[in-house]
Amino acid sequence: MELFYWRGTPSRDPDCLAVLVYIQFTEADVKLVPCSYPGQSPSYSLPCLKAGSELISGLGAILSHLRQAGFNADYELSRAHSMECVALAAFMEERLDSVLRYLLWCEDGNYSRYTHGWYGRVVPFPRNFWFARQQQSVVKRGMTAVYGVSELSQVKETIFSRARECLNMMSTRLEESQGKGQSFFFGDKPSSQDARLYSYLALLQDTPLSHNPLATHIQACEPLRIFKDTIHSQYADKLANTVQDRQAGSGDSLVQRMKRREWWWDNRIDLASVVFASSVVVTYAAWRGIIWRSPS
Repeated sequence: MELFYWRGTPSRDPDCLAVLVYIQFTEADVKLVPCSYPGQSPSYSLPCLKAGSELISGLGAILSHLRQAGFNADYELSRAHSMECVALAAFMEERLDSVLRYLLWCEDGNYSRYTHGWYGRVVPFPRNFWFARQQQSVVKRGMTAVYGVSELSQVKETIFSRARECLNMMSTRLEESQGKGQSFFFGDKPSSQDARLYSYLALLQDTPLSHNPLATHIQACEPLRIFKDTIHSQYADKLANTVQDRQAGSGDSLVQRMKRREWWWDNRIDLASVVFASSVVVTYAAWRGIIWRSPS
């Protein structure tokens, strides 16, 4: 099996990160294939799991396929816990996915200072010049349709309030488990619910955004902080090392390729200025006759 996912250490997509962590939980035999944009996936979407000739897209479908393939982190859950796992996953997707999208794509300062630049470095040329803006437009249209408003600023406080309520509920539920000496939601072994929550917590707290009030909120919730640190130390560090060790083309490591791409994107304005200035000088010199063709 092969998993196609948004590249990064960690991936900047919550679904991709959740699948990657779940694979660590179950030690599934899956080849990791980092992608720079969805078009590099055989399904043109990320994450995507390729199992033989079958293509499985989306977090829920991928986790279901991995369970059927024998990599089931939920196999010890009782019926009640399984139902709770499904309910919590739906609740988080509604509340935390919305606020993460808002922070990355709809908060102007975050978008201009982080999101646009990150996708500009990761997405290959020339798509990197329009991909982020195109994605931002899609996200904004989708969110305004969901909330039934013309401007997302009208529901900004609602989005953040609902996210805080969700985080508080997860914190309370984890506090119950930790009070029993358990590290995860349903015991001492992580489940799919743990992978889903970790992906949101990691992105909400660790993404370097200029405006993100939820980062301090997560830090203030001790059960969430303990939970995130536990998974990070036991699984995510190993995942990061695995991703960094992947080779991409002509013997270059993924990290080396990313550094070169980051240098190019960070210096694109300076390089463009040099090219423009040089062309102006050459044009002026030719016009003034400084550059002329020797007679044959």
